[in-house]
Amino acid sequence: MSRTPPAAYSASSSTDMSAAMPAPDEVSVSATNASTAVERPFSSTPGDAGPDLVIAIDFGTTFTGVAYIHAAHYKDTDLTPHQIAQRIEVIKRWPRADQEKIPTRLAYDDAGQAVQWGSGVTGTQKTNISCFKLGLQSGLDAHYKRNFGGSTGFLTDSNWKSPNLPNKEPVDFVADYLSFITDHVINKHFPRTFGNAFLANQTIGYVVTVPACWSQKAKDLTRQATMRANIPQSSLHFITEPEAAALYCASISNEVGLRNGEYFTVCDAGGGTVVCRLDS
Repeated sequence: MSRTPPAAYSASSSTDMSAAMPAPDEVSVSATNASTAVERPFSSTPGDAGPDLVIAIDFGTTFTGVAYIHAAHYKDTDLTPHQIAQRIEVIKRWPRADQEKIPTRLAYDDAGQAVQWGSGVTGTQKTNISCFKLGLQSGLDAHYKRNFGGSTGFLTDSNWKSPNLPNKEPVDFVADYLSFITDHVINKHFPRTFGNAFLANQTIGYVVTVPACWSQKAKDLTRQATMRANIPQSSLHFITEPEAAALYCASISNEVGLRNGEYFTVCDAGGGTVVCRLDS
């Protein structure tokens, strides 16, 4: 759910900085019917106005970003979807970092408790964990061993176990990391930005990105991690990374210059590989 503009006419996007899957990830969406190409989460129905606040988590292998919009302000306005999208805010202030995205990594103490995350992981801690998102999807090691043969951990072995945390599974690391993310957004960023009473009467919806080639098992594990991170399942929607990029380019992006009836290619330039395919 990034607002990063595409760098070329082929609508290159980096909505998720995760490494791409072994098989190509692609979405080809007509500029004519982009609004109906993918079911819109939180679409309004009679008696259901949707959440007041929508939080989007771009959960990546190497970096993660968060954006949000206070949708309650625009439910009864004459603003166009493009104008509303311009009100989306990207969080650019994180612990120890003033930037749009923060590292997807964790540090643990001797008791197995996560004590640092993101830019707080300096390498001086005893146990540092990264690339744990890859552990949710089996079979990725065959791809990464060819490109990162000298590396260790989840990058080259989806079944890898930390010597210091042998009982922890990838879903445990994801849950710990997403817990830090949601705690920071809900309990620190929003009160600091809007005041302590801001969330008192707000209904919240969440959108989390997943790779297009994620298996059902990997999606289920991601959902388990979000549950443990206190994200209400009734308020959670997943969207694949290329779908998010395609919807952005087809609906609100001004940089590409798409016209009705044209098609375009999404290139997912991730943290480890670049994947794209041209569809006519």
